[in-house]
Amino acid sequence: MKNLKVWQKLVFMGTLFMLPFAVVTYKMVSSINELSVEFARQELRGLEYHAPLLALLKNLQQHRGMAATWLSGDAVFKGRLAGKSADIENDLKIVDGVDRRLDGALHTSKKWSALSSAIRNILDKTESGSVDENFEQHIRVIEDVIDLIEDVSDASNLTLDPDIDTYYLMDVLVFKGPKLSEWLAESWTLTREGATGPDAPNRPGQFRRLHTLIIDVNVEINTAMQKAYDFNPSIPGRTISRI
Repeated sequence: MKNLKVWQKLVFMGTLFMLPFAVVTYKMVSSINELSVEFARQELRGLEYHAPLLALLKNLQQHRGMAATWLSGDAVFKGRLAGKSADIENDLKIVDGVDRRLDGALHTSKKWSALSSAIRNILDKTESGSVDENFEQHIRVIEDVIDLIEDVSDASNLTLDPDIDTYYLMDVLVFKGPKLSEWLAESWTLTREGATGPDAPNRPGQFRRLHTLIIDVNVEINTAMQKAYDFNPSIPGRTISRI
């Protein structure tokens, strides 16, 4: 790793790194069952909403990278981009259903309606935009998805979890994990845009900024996981990653 350039390290980390959201979510569901009934039900609603939002987040990040590659001249990615767009359409339908079912408890429909419209607008306009325009549009909607994840957590009591272990797991699931996944995905997308284009001179600075953010939040995640494990050794795995 010492001989790799910053962008190469980011690509390497992005390739190897997968947040075990399923493990974290499973452990939280198990612990929530011990809380008071209504408080626990509300938290479970939040986790039910989180799952499809996290799937949507991942597919939007991948769509951004594929779009950057295709718009930069790699025709092979046109078919892959179409397939990923179909995945996102399916994600939108799933979140639509969850939102209709849980809006009475979480009050998310207004924000989700605006966000889903913005995502569909990106899908419609990807082929006609420039690389930089496409990148910025994806950045905005992905930030809104992460904001909605946090809003759902507040509305569903997840951010008020009284147990130490599940509190730290929640912190990883809701706040730190999505940010880390986004910074890794963003760095990968920048490599797909290549060394051309109007923003090319800024690439080294962008990679250095992302590298710093990734290292810092990775330390925070490992600290949170260690604290959760210290309180509850039954949690599988003390750390998420070592970067």
